Amino acid sequence: MEPKDTESSSSIFNSFSIASIFLLLLLCLLLNLSYRVEAQDRPTYVYHFCNNSRQTVSPDQVYGLFLCRGDQSQASCRDCIGYATQEILRRCPMEKDSILWYDQCMLTYSNQSILSYQRDRPAIALPKATNISDPARFNNLLDETLSSLIPKAASAGKRFAVEKVNFTVSQPLYTLAQCTPDLITPDCMMCLQMTVQGLHRGRQGARYMNPSCYIRYETNLFYNETAIALLSLPAPPPAPTRPPPSLVPRPKGHKIPTAVIIAIVAPIGVTIVVFLILCCLLRRSAAKSKET
Repeated sequence: MEPKDTESSSSIFNSFSIASIFLLLLLCLLLNLSYRVEAQDRPTYVYHFCNNSRQTVSPDQVYGLFLCRGDQSQASCRDCIGYATQEILRRCPMEKDSILWYDQCMLTYSNQSILSYQRDRPAIALPKATNISDPARFNNLLDETLSSLIPKAASAGKRFAVEKVNFTVSQPLYTLAQCTPDLITPDCMMCLQMTVQGLHRGRQGARYMNPSCYIRYETNLFYNETAIALLSLPAPPPAPTRPPPSLVPRPKGHKIPTAVIIAIVAPIGVTIVVFLILCCLLRRSAAKSKET
């Protein structure tokens, strides 16, 4: 199924003059990202790069990553990235730096290394058109919620967190924050705090996204609460290992029952007989081959 499109951006850079080399590197990158999505049991984030091993001409490298929203299922993440790898070639052909955002995932590539770098450009704000009632009180609640949410997301292993609070008895507020997992906690915190500054307030929903992080809030539920509840469960303890059998000495004067002796000896005897038959057959076969 085609993912819901959020936005795309192709940085306004000069296109490469050696188009064929860059296209080969880009195809190498996108194929590897797609393969690694399929290879993972629960894909969320993958980083990869391809380079020109000869390095006789430029461009000689391209880096890329994808990020799926933390509540997405395995199938949804794979479908979104599979679709994005095709669309990024169509929408942003031959650009040095491109990014696609969808509701479920993000895909980006660059001719510069992007691993562990906080990137705040390009960025996009998407507010809903409908204003909220009592905006002053709503904005105060939103700021308080985001102040609590950002440290949780930045310190989480997947750099992802959600929080739900009540604006009124019947009107909840849902918030979500996520960074690419390659960012360390302080960089993720800084990225999200900068993102908050670009977030439209007083609406029934808004989001602000850049290549390293994004924040979203809505008055309607937009994430999978069941999937997030499962993520928060502690990992099951490892299965206990069985201790090796203890060698208990047999009491003196006690004989092993005849039935047990037969049960032990019979399989050994059958094995020896089969082995001897095979040896005889092999010898006969070798003798016939010599005669001929």
